[in-house]
Amino acid sequence: MKEDGLLDRILKMSVGVTVFVTLYVASLGRAWEGLSFAIGAAVSIGFFLALRAGIEHGFRPGAGRKARVVTVIGAVVKYGLAGWLIALMVRWPHARMGFFLAGATTVPAVIVLKALGQLLAEASAKKR
Repeated sequence: MKEDGLLDRILKMSVGVTVFVTLYVASLGRAWEGLSFAIGAAVSIGFFLALRAGIEHGFRPGAGRKARVVTVIGAVVKYGLAGWLIALMVRWPHARMGFFLAGATTVPAVIVLKALGQLLAEASAKKR
């Protein structure tokens, strides 16, 4: 059985946190807040997936100029799409921007927590 890499674990944890928090907030009777969080998290996860795909396919050894150009074009489209979605969220009357921003920080928070967990695991292994 193949073990998941760090990027796969970050993705799985980010999706799990998104689902858990969205369902928890919605269960408190705050559906618009849950939806705002889910949309923010979807933007964050989308950025992560686009960055991952760009690095894996465009900037690997042996990748040609065409792959790099496609990666750069994808990055420009990604930022344009995210800007458009954020503009829609600002205009949406039911949007809760605090929850949207909390959702948008889901992937960076998971990355930081994974890194801290790794550092703590290495520190405790050295003490033994």
